[in-house]
Amino acid sequence: MMKNRSLAIKALLILAAVVPQLRAELTVHPTEVDLVYSTSLQRLLVFNVTEAKTTEVTSDVTYSVSDASIASVDENGVIRPVGDGSTILQLEHAGGTAEVKITVSQSDK
Repeated sequence: MMKNRSLAIKALLILAAVVPQLRAELTVHPTEVDLVYSTSLQRLLVFNVTEAKTTEVTSDVTYSVSDASIASVDENGVIRPVGDGSTILQLEHAGGTAEVKITVSQSDK
């Protein structure tokens, strides 16, 4: 019985070494956004990429803006200018993360 258990463990180790691991990566487009206040918006496209497939997940992502006085983002990935300056938008989905740099100008016009 011990010999069969040992063979089963060896088989699992060999299988783990042979079967490729599906590594997920969160990819966002664009990675930098420049907005002119009151005249522009930007919609992000977010993809979850593995070795097996690429899936569009824009509406499933959790968005977090570092400085809400600069920009806001809705659940569909649409970025809106709020005030002049720069901030970072952080995205998270299924353990993958990404960042987008946002710059807003001309809020005084």
